[in-house]
Amino acid sequence: MGEHRDRSSAGGLWVAVAAGALSGCASIVSGQNQVVSVDTPGCPGARCELVNDKGRFYVASTPGTVTLMRSYNNLQVTCTRDATTSAPVSVASATKAMAFGNILVGGIVGAGVDIGTGAAYDYPQMISVSMDCSLPTASGAVPPPTRLGLQVDRDPTAGVRIVAVEPALPGAAAGLQVGDVIVSVNGIAVSDPQALAAVIADPKTPAPWTFAVRRDQQATTLTVGATTASGGDGRPTNPTER
Repeated sequence: MGEHRDRSSAGGLWVAVAAGALSGCASIVSGQNQVVSVDTPGCPGARCELVNDKGRFYVASTPGTVTLMRSYNNLQVTCTRDATTSAPVSVASATKAMAFGNILVGGIVGAGVDIGTGAAYDYPQMISVSMDCSLPTASGAVPPPTRLGLQVDRDPTAGVRIVAVEPALPGAAAGLQVGDVIVSVNGIAVSDPQALAAVIADPKTPAPWTFAVRRDQQATTLTVGATTASGGDGRPTNPTER
């Protein structure tokens, strides 16, 4: 009789603990918001806009920080100072390790809550945006950024995948296609859109550029020229919208 009561009590306790875990631990990955820092090396004092599917967020002056909402989707970052606008940088989020623990402790419901609200994802704490504010033209104006007419994203294996090609701009003219993966430019490896933007914007690597591309598992090289947002003076508009 006593043994039966002990077992019943233990069973009741287990049920209570389990119920508490399901009700109280639906989500253990805390916070839908995240603080990130943005810097524009060589071009301090820039104003930056950060955009994802949760909203638009701003850094008034670089280097600076901003509190934004986490999301699975990439964060698009563009910075401006005076007449200079950076190429948009696409920043991917990563799944928090705690999100996997949440599946065990909080259950599938908890994981769904975290993933649905974006709390399961983290952006890098530091975002660096390449800008060059030191190259005035003969008239004293800063040249516009280079536009190749490409929309790109980070390839899951290695390199930068082209997701859209705008007709009548250098990328299309060079023969770049949707699905191509840009591996390097002028021999410099590019692992993400930010790295691609940096190479294109660097005055040490002027146009034309030699793109090493992987297409259907085959390696090829293409020579890409340059045009500008103002109409094309041979100087370098946007690697993530390049």
